[in-house]
Amino acid sequence: MTVPYATVILPTLNRASTLPFALASVQAQSVQSLEIFVVLDGATAACRNAAASIARTDDRIRVLDLPKGPGGGAENIDHAVMHASAQRIFYIDDDDLWLSDHVEQLGRLLEFADVADSRVCSVDRNGRTHLAACRGSNPRVRELLGDGRLKMLYDTHIAHRKDAYGRISRWQSGASDDVGAFLAGLAGSPSCRWSSCDTVTALSIHGAARRDMSAELRGAELAFWNGFLGRRRELLASADALFHLFRLFIFDSPAGTAENYFVSRGCYPDIMSGTQHRALFDLCCKKAPAESVGIELAFRLSEPVESGYLFENIARAWFEAYGQVTHERILREVAMRDGVNKAARLAAYSAALVRRDRQLALSTARQAHAIGPDPIGALGQWCDRLAA
Repeated sequence: MTVPYATVILPTLNRASTLPFALASVQAQSVQSLEIFVVLDGATAACRNAAASIARTDDRIRVLDLPKGPGGGAENIDHAVMHASAQRIFYIDDDDLWLSDHVEQLGRLLEFADVADSRVCSVDRNGRTHLAACRGSNPRVRELLGDGRLKMLYDTHIAHRKDAYGRISRWQSGASDDVGAFLAGLAGSPSCRWSSCDTVTALSIHGAARRDMSAELRGAELAFWNGFLGRRRELLASADALFHLFRLFIFDSPAGTAENYFVSRGCYPDIMSGTQHRALFDLCCKKAPAESVGIELAFRLSEPVESGYLFENIARAWFEAYGQVTHERILREVAMRDGVNKAARLAAYSAALVRRDRQLALSTARQAHAIGPDPIGALGQWCDRLAA
């Protein structure tokens, strides 16, 4: 029996509407020599039927119908890895997508590395794409991940060698974040040889930000993005890295010069040359750029639903850079501007008001919550804290 080039592991529980699209993106890889495990983690009947139907048309697919594992099903993923035939192990979530050269690009790196990752591209529910700011292989980025302080990678964007599994890290139940614990184990191992690919080869379409969306809407969303998988340049035409860069600044405070900071974190070339990235760096160093720049940065960071969860961090950073009067004025103007995510922009303005007028901050927060969406409950929790 010929050993496949790679084994792909796709765990699923209850996303029958998105599973076919994720699986189709695996089937369409430029490298066709694949062993594909669909791991049913106590999956619903709809998921089981969808997986079985697709498997009947492709003999590369094996459906592992396993009982529900604890937490995120790490034990069942571990089972799949241990039964993999290939040396190259890949993962994809049941609501994510791969571009056609994902296995080809990362598989090449695994010739000399234990772990490989490609540049993260996350998709917000408003139709915008957001790029990772820095490479997963960078020592400082690995330190942050290994210590559990900041996860900027997702399992859909990584691959590893099977002969490194267990020696470096393995999937284990019991952690509050199974994926985070596995990735932290990889990053924290001094013996782990890690290589990064600067190309975007996959799309993360996060389920946490879409908990309030129906299965039909989620399926339609993946159908839409599936149409872009062969058009990388068009897909990334309006993408930027401000959101992920700001997350980095929150957990790894900027200092010194922007150039030295970006180089020491393994930032991609477009980060090094971007004027807005440098302006955000200065702002987070408490060196306020022009007020018009502060308005634009706050608007762009709070527009995506995913970015909207950072409204308190936005308010705090802008306060430290501009002071109470100016930062309140900036975030009020941002809240009043036309845009998609009114709720997050109002929430940021609410956070700006807290020091001066808690009741006005509460009424603004309640207005934001009423507009929504609030899939992870961040706005509701903010209202509760203000009302306490």
